[in-house]
Amino acid sequence: KAINHEAWNVFTSRYDVFKKYAEDKQLILYAPLGSIGKEALYVPKYLPLSSAHYVLLQQTANQVDPYEPFPEEGFSNLTRMFGNKTKFPCSEAAYKEALWTNSTCLDGKWYPPQCEKGTGECREMYLVMPQWSGGWFEGVVRNLGLKFHIVYLGSQGLVNQISSLYAQRKGYVHYWWEPDVFHSRHKSVRLVIPDYSLACSKSLKPDPLDSGVDCEDEAFNLYK
Repeated sequence: KAINHEAWNVFTSRYDVFKKYAEDKQLILYAPLGSIGKEALYVPKYLPLSSAHYVLLQQTANQVDPYEPFPEEGFSNLTRMFGNKTKFPCSEAAYKEALWTNSTCLDGKWYPPQCEKGTGECREMYLVMPQWSGGWFEGVVRNLGLKFHIVYLGSQGLVNQISSLYAQRKGYVHYWWEPDVFHSRHKSVRLVIPDYSLACSKSLKPDPLDSGVDCEDEAFNLYK
């Protein structure tokens, strides 16, 4: 038996989960938590606005490179972190579980069409694993033409990476959620991308190469 302090509506409706618990006679009570849950992309507060807004990130012809603060390709050594490639958070088993039909990971990383592996033209963005968020943020990167490739670090690996970069006041962009104490320890702001819309949400596909998503994820009430 356990208490679920936060029921997130990600892949399965939270109401379906509660219904199953009730049918199994495991549900005692559920009620609104009083908080709004949201998944998003975050950058540290100390970065300039030019590195925290999608429109400015699209304007790469400017004299000031908005991607300059972010870690270059190859900064993260996944072999040192995880050892064998089968243990990478984006292994073949992981992206198949995420229902990717066209996308694959190359050495534990996902490259959108605007980024070619090994060229160094795109910077690192940190996500947990392909199964989380249903390919939403990979789709955002692809469809907004952002010059990032995705490095999957697992939940603890991502925390360790951000903690290290934050202590050095270096740039980074990563997936996380709110509310969470992580943001009080690493002062951050959301990367500005277009507002959520129903039309955008309906364009979501599990495989980011098929997805039309180019907006924020939906915010919703958390239950317990």
